[in-house]
Amino acid sequence: MNRAARRALERSQRRQYRPPREVNVPAPMMLKIQMVLAPLEAIIDEIERDGTVDTIHGTPVFRALGDESWYASHPAIIGIVELFEEWCRRTGRSVDVRGLKRLAAKLHASMPLAESDISDVRREMIGLRRAVMQMTHAEAVDLIEWTRRKS
Repeated sequence: MNRAARRALERSQRRQYRPPREVNVPAPMMLKIQMVLAPLEAIIDEIERDGTVDTIHGTPVFRALGDESWYASHPAIIGIVELFEEWCRRTGRSVDVRGLKRLAAKLHASMPLAESDISDVRREMIGLRRAVMQMTHAEAVDLIEWTRRKS
């Protein structure tokens, strides 16, 4: 066997590079929390910090941290509520989102917020964080995309 034949044989016997198959592993906690809960935290932080809600033409809005754009608060909160309700439906678990629904309704109706409304939402966020930590990255992305398509 000459050198060219040996090299051809060696090349054929080498393993081809195959990228690792995608495994549905849990995403890092901070990434998931940022993806799912950042809009809600931005709204709550603004209310706690300033005691007010920014509005544009009478519609409550918040500034997104990532792209510095303005978004309506009510649809964002309702989207988070629907995301967790869908997660509960898919997994059979339960998460309390009543405070979020009440906050969204009050913002939508331009009603004043009580401290108890904000404290209820902060209390619920503990359970929401736990739920997010149980999601895999693929689940979190799928739920976000499901919520976007639904809206």
